[in-house]
Amino acid sequence: MKIKYYEGSDVEELGLTMTVNEQHFGKIEELALVPNGGNIPVTNENKLLYIMHYSNYMLNIKTKTQTAAFVRGFRKVIPTEVLSYFYPDEI
Repeated sequence: MKIKYYEGSDVEELGLTMTVNEQHFGKIEELALVPNGGNIPVTNENKLLYIMHYSNYMLNIKTKTQTAAFVRGFRKVIPTEVLSYFYPDEI
C-alpha cells in the first residue's frame, strides 16, 4: 500500500479514516474497520494498524463467503482424510 511509504509529511493529509468504502448495487457504503472507525483519522502513528485492518478486510472478511464455498467444493472432490497425507506445499 502506498500509505506505508507516503512521501508527504503526515498521512492525515489524505483525509482517511478507519473505514473502507464498498459499492453495492450502485450505492456506496462506508464500513468501519474498527469500532467507531469513521471517527478515527489515519495518522502516522496508526497507519500500520490501518493497513493491517484493511488487509484483513480485503483478504479475509470480504472473500469469506466465496472462500467457504470453494473449500466445501474442494472437500467434495478430495476428502479431508486424503488431504492429511500431504504437506501444504504438495497440494
